[in-house]
Amino acid sequence: MADIFKVAKRDYLENVKRKSFLYVVFGLPLLMGVIFAIQASFGSQMTSLQFTTPVGFVDESGLGFQGNGNMTIEYATVDDAKAALLSQKVGSVLVVGPDYLANGTLTVLVREGDLTRTLNDNAMQSFLISGLVKGLPPQVQARIESPPSVRTVELDASGKPVKSNFMQSLVATGIGLLLLLTIFMSSSFLMQSVVEEKESRVMEVLLSSISAKDLMAGKIIGNGALSLTQLIVWLILSSVAIAYFGGPIMALVGAINPLEIISPGLLAVYLLYFIGGFLLYSSLLACIGSISTSMRESSQISAIVVLPAAAPLWFITVFMVEPNGQIAQILSMFPFSAPLSMIMRMGMTSVPMAEIAASLLLLFATVAVSVWVSAKLFRATILMYGQRPGITRMISILREA
Repeated sequence: MADIFKVAKRDYLENVKRKSFLYVVFGLPLLMGVIFAIQASFGSQMTSLQFTTPVGFVDESGLGFQGNGNMTIEYATVDDAKAALLSQKVGSVLVVGPDYLANGTLTVLVREGDLTRTLNDNAMQSFLISGLVKGLPPQVQARIESPPSVRTVELDASGKPVKSNFMQSLVATGIGLLLLLTIFMSSSFLMQSVVEEKESRVMEVLLSSISAKDLMAGKIIGNGALSLTQLIVWLILSSVAIAYFGGPIMALVGAINPLEIISPGLLAVYLLYFIGGFLLYSSLLACIGSISTSMRESSQISAIVVLPAAAPLWFITVFMVEPNGQIAQILSMFPFSAPLSMIMRMGMTSVPMAEIAASLLLLFATVAVSVWVSAKLFRATILMYGQRPGITRMISILREA
């Protein structure tokens, strides 16, 4: 065990200092935060019922649309409105034609190069409705001008209402993707370490004082600690972000705090899938590193191995429509896609405990087989240089083992 932990410590300290690791651990959350803030800001503008930049309008319909002198400025003629637009007094011009009541057609004028800066549809609709409902009773005006407040109620199998899972599904999918990213990043570091040490002949020195099995175990433990470090840092950064900015941002996008919908039980299951997924892919990538002749070759082979993990994303629409359908169930039971599939399903619907238990059992059974196969191939091929063993040779090695 002392030798195993020496290898684990060495791999951990070597990889935790990599610039690529630091960029992902600290740079990715920052980038996601900036993107989310930008999307939330633009989303609030697009859903706003008020114009965010001055808009000119010309009423040729005779319906009596009126501006407020600030964000909606009325012009007597289209030429006057064009002049204001070209002098940048307004960002766009809305022309309500004389046949508006007959066909509902409107014309929007923008400057050349500003085609994407068209009017906010919600704000434009609110402006038009406010002019069309004049003369109606105040209560009717308020009901027409205000968008409907739709309350969707989900019912369980017995017909009782349950809490909506929409936000929980988004959070679960995000957590699943972050776990996969962590697994693949740490596993790729493990594979890269094996290939580099093999190419530089450092592996020969290591194997002179430690067995191949212990070396592989130490590398897996070291990179597992690296994954936990990455998760801990992300949890700390997420907690700080939610504590300081969560309230305003969540209110802005109409969402609830993720910490309110992820129970300790769900987190425990997520952790089990993370551990299983990490052991599965780390053992496979360590094996790929041992049989590869170069980093380029190992990257090409690993792309085929990790591809099934992203399979749930190909069927994300199916998951959303039928989270308990056959495709979702098959992907949840298939060990290579189970971590992300089951996490997504648990965020979208109530998954029977029997299915979760069966999925975890299959996952860890596959982990046991994968670790055994990888350890045997790792020991037999780690010192093979310049050639990659074929399928027949690898089967022969396993039979001898």
